[in-house]
Amino acid sequence: MCGIAGIYYLCNDAPSQEGTRFALERMNQAQAHRGPDDEGIWQSPNSRVGFGHRRLSIIDLSSAGHQPMSNEDGSIWITYNGEIYNYQLLREELLGLGHIFRSQSDTEVIIHAYEEWGIDAFRRFRGMFAFGLWDGHCHKLYLVKDRFGIKPLYYYQDQDKIAFASEVRALSKSGLFQPHKNHDALIVFLLFGSVPIPMTTVKGVLGIPAGHFLLVENGHISMHCYYDLWTDGIGEEKTISADEMRHLLQETVAQHLISDAPIGLFLSGGIDSSALVALGATAKKSRLTTLSIIFDEAEYSEQKYQQLIAGRYHTDHRELTVTSELFQEEMPKVFQAMDQPSIDGVNTYFVSLMAKKAGLKAVLAGTGGDEVFCGYPHFKRACLLSKISKLGFCLRSLNGLTCCLPGKWQKLAFLGLDRSLGLYLMLRGLFSPAEVAQLTDATIKEVQRLATSMQPLNGDGHSHQMGTYHPVDMLSRWEIHGYLQNQLLKDTDCMSMAHSLETRVPFLDPLLISTVLAIRPKERINPKVPKVLLTQALSQFLPQTLVYRPKMTFTFPIGEWLKQKASFWQATSQTNTPAARQVWQDFAAGIVSWTRPWALIIAEMSNLS
Repeated sequence: MCGIAGIYYLCNDAPSQEGTRFALERMNQAQAHRGPDDEGIWQSPNSRVGFGHRRLSIIDLSSAGHQPMSNEDGSIWITYNGEIYNYQLLREELLGLGHIFRSQSDTEVIIHAYEEWGIDAFRRFRGMFAFGLWDGHCHKLYLVKDRFGIKPLYYYQDQDKIAFASEVRALSKSGLFQPHKNHDALIVFLLFGSVPIPMTTVKGVLGIPAGHFLLVENGHISMHCYYDLWTDGIGEEKTISADEMRHLLQETVAQHLISDAPIGLFLSGGIDSSALVALGATAKKSRLTTLSIIFDEAEYSEQKYQQLIAGRYHTDHRELTVTSELFQEEMPKVFQAMDQPSIDGVNTYFVSLMAKKAGLKAVLAGTGGDEVFCGYPHFKRACLLSKISKLGFCLRSLNGLTCCLPGKWQKLAFLGLDRSLGLYLMLRGLFSPAEVAQLTDATIKEVQRLATSMQPLNGDGHSHQMGTYHPVDMLSRWEIHGYLQNQLLKDTDCMSMAHSLETRVPFLDPLLISTVLAIRPKERINPKVPKVLLTQALSQFLPQTLVYRPKMTFTFPIGEWLKQKASFWQATSQTNTPAARQVWQDFAAGIVSWTRPWALIIAEMSNLS
């Protein structure tokens, strides 16, 4: 895991080499926490192209893994962040084709893979990655992001140049442009609880979507999709036995444990993280290190199940008790760690802090398990929810009237949007369009327009329709495309990297996901068995008391803590409108969830308000 940056001047009148280097140094410095082990800068002879890199050494800890890295003749350069888990297999194949390697790093595998297969190489990579690659032979710049958006990659462009980095704040501090607040970001944040890709909080700075690469050639910039979650594999149907699923899971976790630096696992006590510990214990010869968060508030603590799994697999188990006092003390650092605002991520901050103190440089996390294996309760109601979404046509004419509905019923307003988007937001949306309009200076129509602009489009430029997919397939893809890409994965990256820690997510392995999504929905859902594909495959590895216990999300007692010190937290939030003050009043009265006042705090601390 690293921090990457780069500049490409589109015209021949590039600034001096010193000017380009200064901008790269500024971006490197802004991302120093992402790579404390090494730093590098490369510039082309004419200064039109430059790459920066901050390295967190995980694979090949020697100086041979230094970046930016080139091929033998210096015609291809790369600055890369991530891990390619099948790099050893690709390396062997490339060696057989005559390629010569100077290091043991996966970075060099990407270079030679591109030399051999061109852009077709991108689909061969099993892993998480974001990289900039300069092809000096063809004068092309590629900015490439992995299939599911695990690794971040942002860019800024104007008529003279394009610049890119792992974090928005690095671009803002580059000195290459004057950053201005994007006021639309507040609206979509209040709708979604995060700022969906490609939008960011800075005008002119965009995120590259999952499964895409940006190409700069002859001064022209174009976006290309090399993997489409919504269409790849559609129409395929697979049947897989429990043994075959277990074998695939074992292979995936074994690949994710490959590391030349100390590695551990986050153990929340749920099915996903417990499954990773069980699989990791069979794959790793040495004793596993597991990390857990516990609370004094018993209803939020999963210590019983954490210790059950840690004891069963004899791990070196570490615990951190997070109290209201520690939470308040660390929150300035949490806000500082957020590159983009989100109502999530606090849990990852604290467990990453713990991992760093334990001397780890990489960890495995169960992120993605609920989205892939249909772990959320609404998956079991998918068909019913699909029918409810048809009510949308009745609600489109009501607009602001739905805000008169009590509590959770206000979410019905989302059904007035495009059917699939409306269904997703009814499940995941934060404030309704009418409420967002009241909290901002936007009209309801402006809010609805922005919401609609955030949905994924097919190759014809139209939204994906409900009838194209089984309701379970539609929900799973929305969860992966939306909640996972735009919230969970962004939070996981920025919060762990704030502690110079790499987080790996085995459940987002491309082969695993393509296999699961090709299995018929009725085989992925069992009303009586949670995450049936996963738990049946690991039936002999996971205690039944853990599998069948009530589902708990890995969340903090934030609601309890906000109420305990309401005056302190309210003073840090956006309260300059009657609508914002009403949110706090409704929260105090138990009418709305803690996520709503928490969103106002995040908006204020992120300078969105």
